[in-house]
Amino acid sequence: MDPCADSGETQGVIARVSHQVQRGIRVLRGGVRARKSGDSRTIMINRRDFLKKSGRAALAVGGGFTIDALLSGCATTRSAQEGPVVYPPLKGHKVKPPEDGCYIGFHREYWYPFYESFVEKIGKKPKIMTVSVSMATSPTFFPKGAVRYITSRGAIPFVYRDLGLDILLHGFGDLVENKEFRRNITNYARELVAFGKPIFVCTMRELNGNWFPWAKNPETARKVWQLMWQIFEDHGANEYATWVWEVYCPPVGRKKIDPPEIYYPGDGYVDWIGLSAYARTKYVGVTPSLVSLVARTYRDMRTNHPEKPIMQSEFGRTKDKRQPQWVKEAYQTMKSWPGMKAAIYWDSVNYGLGDDHTLREASKKVLRGVLEDDYFIGGTRGR
Repeated sequence: MDPCADSGETQGVIARVSHQVQRGIRVLRGGVRARKSGDSRTIMINRRDFLKKSGRAALAVGGGFTIDALLSGCATTRSAQEGPVVYPPLKGHKVKPPEDGCYIGFHREYWYPFYESFVEKIGKKPKIMTVSVSMATSPTFFPKGAVRYITSRGAIPFVYRDLGLDILLHGFGDLVENKEFRRNITNYARELVAFGKPIFVCTMRELNGNWFPWAKNPETARKVWQLMWQIFEDHGANEYATWVWEVYCPPVGRKKIDPPEIYYPGDGYVDWIGLSAYARTKYVGVTPSLVSLVARTYRDMRTNHPEKPIMQSEFGRTKDKRQPQWVKEAYQTMKSWPGMKAAIYWDSVNYGLGDDHTLREASKKVLRGVLEDDYFIGGTRGR
């Protein structure tokens, strides 16, 4: 059976394997607690239970699939066999994907004055740097100071134009007709034209989730996206604005996540597709690898939108002793996917969730070794 096949039988196997593995792990943990209390008979029974309850997964792995492949719905070898991917050229001064390789990027709450020390530790300048975002407000101005600082460091700015305050003031359903919102987006577009350099632009990030105010309303989300794009087009800003449509990649079995495609505004309104995925230890017993989080969505985007460059626009892993190995494997995974042309690690804290996924010093050391590979493309100009 092909785990990438889009069939009810395949998805049923994936769900059953996930359930059996998680159940087996819970049983094994119970046995470990029993062993610590001195009950050797119980741990023997639970080990047998573990093998029995996870037996289906073992059979599946014996058939040539990894657990990660089954949980992601796609065999990891499939991506490794994908040939070189060269995307069609983008118009104007938009950010073009590399023909071979992957741009490296980072999100940090503050770049100044930590940029030089960060670069020294990872051994390579970022090719992409994000402008700090605020979930509570929506900027009515283009962040000129931040993007100038980023370009002076030889990097491409990635700007999030959040809609939180706009929605609070005017309501999501009324934004398209709201004159003040249109005026703010028009001013934003004009200031981008005055800046005159290519940048990534994203709005309504992780729009298929259920935690942001633009969630659960795909029709309105599409209309607002199309309006913003059209205003940029009318004022010449799309000469430089590279639009990134970002979706969330959920762990297998996570509910309340919509299928991304219902939010897609249309090929003419999107330049790159961004994927967001996090491995947070507070939510799951076994922290998922990047491949198990992203493979299915990556495969779907390559199938449904083969001419759109893909980036890992957000990813991170809880800051613990296993983070360095997870980071190493994540970059190895992205190298095995030639359609993935950029990767932005979020070296930050999610205060709302209480999750710190900043890079440990050990992770930076591991990352320095990973980035010695010329496949990962950093910034080469600037200070």
